[in-house]
Amino acid sequence: MKPIRILMLLLLTGHFAFAQTEFGVSFNSGSFSFKGQSVAAVSFLNASTGTVNKVYANDVYGNKSGLGYGLSLNAKRILKGNFLVGLDIGYEKMNGKVAIEQVAIYNGTTNVAYNASGYRKLNLDFINLYPSFGYRIHANPVDIDLTAGIDFGFILKAEENGTITAANGTKFSGTVDRKNISTDVRPRAQVAAKFKKYGAYVGYSYGLSNYTAGMIGNSTSDATSRIWRFGLSYTFLKL
Repeated sequence: MKPIRILMLLLLTGHFAFAQTEFGVSFNSGSFSFKGQSVAAVSFLNASTGTVNKVYANDVYGNKSGLGYGLSLNAKRILKGNFLVGLDIGYEKMNGKVAIEQVAIYNGTTNVAYNASGYRKLNLDFINLYPSFGYRIHANPVDIDLTAGIDFGFILKAEENGTITAANGTKFSGTVDRKNISTDVRPRAQVAAKFKKYGAYVGYSYGLSNYTAGMIGNSTSDATSRIWRFGLSYTFLKL
């Protein structure tokens, strides 16, 4: 985390000619999905009834995009030559999903399968830390910021849920803990445009962390994240 300490010093120190620091708040929506060998377009639901009542997707890491949202605080320091450093910290809720086409029901003695419909979602809660470096382009009256850095997503919770309807009309639902890793490390690039105090941005994060790490039987498999973000920002203080 040494680069983050250096970035914090750049943000806080006042010994750079022409330096200015901006503090703001941002709200974003985004599209989240998984890529990799363990990622499926469709899967089936395992359902145990009787003394053991458990419902879970056989393949929870789906390639279907889910919509999420986030809120963050940020600080950005513009240095001489229009170079800039920034730090963004906030909360984000994302989800990926997989289509379910069959339910396999085990009642303790026999297995019965039915065609089914619906989606199981993997809901993820993050605390995000995004240190960045970049360059500001002045295109009066708009400022354009081109930034890149590492997006650290500290996973608070990872839960699978969703209601599936079998062909016989029976509905299956339930929540399963799916937290296998604690941090998602994602290189991130972003473009932002700002007019006075108001701005908008679009960004893309490419996950490097394997969400199947530590799972039995998945030593050669992987599922990594992909995130598109679209956000609005407001600068409430300049120093």
